[in-house]
Amino acid sequence: MSEKYEQMELDTRPLLQAAIEDLTQSAITNTGQLIKEHHRQVAQETMTAPPYVRNRHEAYGIAAEQLAKITGAVKSIMDDTGALLGTLADPNFNAIDATSSIVNSTVHAAYVLLVAAAEMRRTLDIAERDALEIYVEGSSVILKKYKPSCIFCDATKDITLFKGKSVCPRCMKELSRVNAS
Repeated sequence: MSEKYEQMELDTRPLLQAAIEDLTQSAITNTGQLIKEHHRQVAQETMTAPPYVRNRHEAYGIAAEQLAKITGAVKSIMDDTGALLGTLADPNFNAIDATSSIVNSTVHAAYVLLVAAAEMRRTLDIAERDALEIYVEGSSVILKKYKPSCIFCDATKDITLFKGKSVCPRCMKELSRVNAS
């Protein structure tokens, strides 16, 4: 009987994980829409333009602020978990209080993470299904919106796919001249 249960658990876990990841993506998208709507309403009430990210330094500040909030939320979970572990040896302590504290701090952390993900999408102007480039430059990890570029000169304007490769108009002309020769 327990073998069937173990097998069933192995078969359903990837589906559960996929469902939770889809739900998370949806929550991030909805959070982003709520943030945009909030900014729009505040701009309307104060008669100012809605905020947008003006430069890299401002985006860095937003990212640093979100990191500080994430770090604080994770620390709260760690502190609450430590409190629970410290009480397990005491038979007179009601572990329900410590457990509910972990649940509350985890819910807060989930909120913080959803807002951080939505803010990073807003900051980088990234839609839900946009492709991203991730690479290392020195000691930094660079994350930016993917833009197809010419395989010959790295231009990003008016790119055409030619036999599965991205080529700009200038390089396409040059290739046609080479082929004509």
